[in-house]
Amino acid sequence: MQLSEKIIIPQSLQNGIENGTLTISDHLMLAAAQLTATLFPDAETYIGLPQTAVAPAFFIDYDSVANKKRLKLTSEYEFVLKITYVPVDGSDRRELQNTIFLLEQSLDRLQSEIGIFRCFSRNSSIADGLAQVTGIVKVWETDVPDDPIIGYADQNITL
Repeated sequence: MQLSEKIIIPQSLQNGIENGTLTISDHLMLAAAQLTATLFPDAETYIGLPQTAVAPAFFIDYDSVANKKRLKLTSEYEFVLKITYVPVDGSDRRELQNTIFLLEQSLDRLQSEIGIFRCFSRNSSIADGLAQVTGIVKVWETDVPDDPIIGYADQNITL
């Protein structure tokens, strides 16, 4: 996925992209950042919480992760994705409401290099001149074994 030039990422995430060591949460945040950069091309989008930023800007982060082991090789993760919008003029409530509305409409499917993240549950709020949209994203991960015994079994199946 080609990231928009409006997305500002921390060096550790850049290293993960270059080394091919991105986690599921990294892919989720990159997908959310790409969405906001596409919907709002005039605003900068920051992954994480930088010390300084230029308004208008979006901040992509997540609050918590719940991890449940399912079947032997399957795990379920639940992320609380947070998108915060900082406008140029925090007193323009209509701008904040429109931003929330557009984000909530578009957050259903987040395209990433590893697949599509689905965000079924979304909430929003306006406080202190900022708009915040949160969404719950559930991800299932299955480890596919690649042990030598698997290759042997694939070659020696008898009925």
